[in-house]
Amino acid sequence: MSKAGKPKEKSESKDFCCSLCQKTEFKETVTLFHWYTQTSPFPYLLGFTGRTPFELYAEKITLASADRKFLLRILKDTLSGEHQAYLLHEEAHKYQNTFITFEHSWKEFLTDCQGQARLGRIDLELYPVKASVCPPCAIFQIPSFLNCARRIFPSYANENWKNSSLVMELFREQTPLTLKIQVEKPEVESELKRIVLILNNRERLIAVPRKGLALFELPEKVIPVQANLYE
Repeated sequence: MSKAGKPKEKSESKDFCCSLCQKTEFKETVTLFHWYTQTSPFPYLLGFTGRTPFELYAEKITLASADRKFLLRILKDTLSGEHQAYLLHEEAHKYQNTFITFEHSWKEFLTDCQGQARLGRIDLELYPVKASVCPPCAIFQIPSFLNCARRIFPSYANENWKNSSLVMELFREQTPLTLKIQVEKPEVESELKRIVLILNNRERLIAVPRKGLALFELPEKVIPVQANLYE
C-alpha cells in the first residue's frame, strides 16, 4: 500500500515545484488597460506621497480598469532607472496588499498599505502594457494571543468567502516560531493561490498553500496582525 502511494506523492511534489516557476493565474482579477488621456505634470498630486522630490520622477504610464474604479500609475526614477507603481481605489482593501501582474511578465508584485509597489527595472516600451490586479478575497485580523489553536472569521470577504474561516496554531517551542494556517471553506472548493501574512506596514510573508494549508516561519518576537487570502 505504501509503495502504491509514492508515485502520486512524487507527481504532486513535482507539480507543486513547477507551479512556483510559472506565472500565477489568479482567478479574481481586474484587468487594467492603458489610459489614453493627458497625464498630470505633477505626479505627487495623485498616488504620490511627496516624501521624495517629485523632480526625480517621470510618469511613464497610467492604467485604468474599464469602470475607472482602479487606477495604476507607474513612475520611473530618472536616477536609478527603477519603476514604482501606485495603485488607487476608493476602498482601502482594494489597493492595500494587492497583487499586480503584467501580461508579458511572470513576475508578481504586492502593494503595501499605501498601494505602492517597487517594480524594479521593467521594460514598458516593447509592447502595449496591460496589467491585472488581484485584491484579497478574504481578510482576517489575527488576535494578539495565540496560545492554542484558534478559529477566526474574516473581517472582510467577498461573496464566495463569507463563510470561510482560518484555524491558526502557533508552535512556540520551535525555533524559529512556526505558524500553521488551515483555511476552511464549507461551500464549493476554491483553489487558493496565495496566503499573505501581514507583520506590519512593510513586512509581509507570502505562502503558496497546498489544499488550504500553509506554514510560516516567523521572525523573532513578531506576531502577525493580518492574514489575506487570494484566489
